[in-house]
Amino acid sequence: MASPEPPTNQPVDVDALILQLRRKQGGWVTWGNACQTLQKSGMNPQKIFEETGFEATQQNQVIVAAQVFASLVKAAAPESVQTHFQQRGSDILYELRVLAQGDRVRAAELALQHGLDADTIKDVVKALKEYSYLKEPPAGFTGTGGDAVAYHAWIAADCPSAAICYKRQCPPTGRATAHRL
Repeated sequence: MASPEPPTNQPVDVDALILQLRRKQGGWVTWGNACQTLQKSGMNPQKIFEETGFEATQQNQVIVAAQVFASLVKAAAPESVQTHFQQRGSDILYELRVLAQGDRVRAAELALQHGLDADTIKDVVKALKEYSYLKEPPAGFTGTGGDAVAYHAWIAADCPSAAICYKRQCPPTGRATAHRL
């Protein structure tokens, strides 16, 4: 398994990292760590692009996704999740960057279980983020990622117009809401 985090306090072999990226050796986690190490050594993203072909946006995505992957490893995400996302899914893990570590694990598990793509995972992230603001799960719901998505859908079905529901009275029930759909 590739190291989830780039090495620190070690001399940087810039030429070896550039060659590794140019040849696309290793997986995306390795590329993210290499890009991060090169940037921390003082090389700017444009220079990395010129030397390797990795555009600045790609560099950002794999760097951030590698950091999210490292947090999944640190949180002891299931081995199946770690194995899957080490090989593919940097675009999905990139979207999980705004979540707390536990929610990242739940979202990654949902993505793997249901074959979610990066566009769909954005909705899951939004649901998990909003669900995390609740002091405790509502009656009938648990702390699982699936329940967070279900609760989000339940609220959306109860109040379908985001413009009306945002901090206003929800027409179907007349109850006040403090969420945005």
